[in-house]
Amino acid sequence: MNNRDRILRVLLIMRDAPDTNSNKGGLFPTAIRHHVDLGFDVHVASMTPMTAFHEDMVRSLGAQPYSPSQNMPHGFGIGRLTTIIKRRKAPSSNLTTRKTLSEIRRLISPDVVVGLQSYPTGLISRKIANNLGVRYVTWEHLSSYYTGRPLSVSDEEIAVLFKESHATLAVSPSLGRSISRRFLIASEKIQTLPNPIPTGFVNPPSSGMPRWLEEISSEKQVFASWTSWRKIKRLDVLLHAFHRLCEERDDLILIVAGSIRQEVEEFLENFSKKHPETFKNVRITGRLDRAAVRYLAEAADFCVVSSDFETFGLQVAEAISIGTPVVSTRCGGPQDILADSRLGVLCDKGSVDALSTAMLHILENKASYNPIEIAKIADNLLGDDAIKRKWAHVYDGIKTSNSIRLRQTETKCRP
Repeated sequence: MNNRDRILRVLLIMRDAPDTNSNKGGLFPTAIRHHVDLGFDVHVASMTPMTAFHEDMVRSLGAQPYSPSQNMPHGFGIGRLTTIIKRRKAPSSNLTTRKTLSEIRRLISPDVVVGLQSYPTGLISRKIANNLGVRYVTWEHLSSYYTGRPLSVSDEEIAVLFKESHATLAVSPSLGRSISRRFLIASEKIQTLPNPIPTGFVNPPSSGMPRWLEEISSEKQVFASWTSWRKIKRLDVLLHAFHRLCEERDDLILIVAGSIRQEVEEFLENFSKKHPETFKNVRITGRLDRAAVRYLAEAADFCVVSSDFETFGLQVAEAISIGTPVVSTRCGGPQDILADSRLGVLCDKGSVDALSTAMLHILENKASYNPIEIAKIADNLLGDDAIKRKWAHVYDGIKTSNSIRLRQTETKCRP
């Protein structure tokens, strides 16, 4: 093959070893597959060591797993490169890092290095790329950029990461604006690349519907919300809003799915004691596997998001992908997705009045939401083809740059 026709070689860096059963719904395995589908030569490394299971999963997606060679210390993952960030002068760490970087150069020689899971992987990608003299990309997901919460490295270091990248990608325009404001990054430097609808989510699961979901009466109108519940998700606002609806109607069920952190458990217990008549219409499921989430997204009449901050809003994408309308606070990513009013209703965040009014509105106007139309819009926004086009656009400049570099090299070598 002529060098100038060589397939683009991409090294994807993940924080967590890839797993389609993870609580992120297989977003990152989907991103791996998208790179493979685009015809790239894809290699995947993880900050945490990959087991044989994870390596097999990477291969099943059409990519090649990379783990440092067996002569590295036991349990060594590419995450040991984080020592570059915090312990630049540790001799043993630097020795190991040099070996790893040399190995990456020899075995992979990527054209571009991509941090898939926000700045921790981005910083590692930058270090590898700078060592190899290639470009790097960082794909940002963190709600911390909204909240201003301190990160594990300085804002100045993260600003350099973003400014020097070939592309800084944010999963929503709202997140991109927050990054721009916090780190003083030119807005045109930041591209929007949304999370995809996870691979296979629109297909019916092979396993049966959970019994607790089957037992809900078809005469009930079901609101459902599935996430990892912590303070910024505002379970308090959701339950108080639902309580107000229950004072007006007796045909409602609210399903609260996902792990519940200790910081909200006390509120949940107090609410159940204070409003027992409402709480009997609330189902607390705990964490669900991916099949159960898929059944819930379809069984619900409405998905509801009560958060103060969402970088993207995976449950919104999952709900609309199968035609379920959404009511959400203006909390970041969801407001960008729901800019199309055919998909649902938006309301102010942090307000019980606003959320209960929006829930009542979508309830009373249920017939105006067409599931087939919603699913079609979702596919156009977040489906495989839409997201792959965005990834392809990210790399267009890199392919042009590599081609120029190769032509220059060939010219210098001519007699």
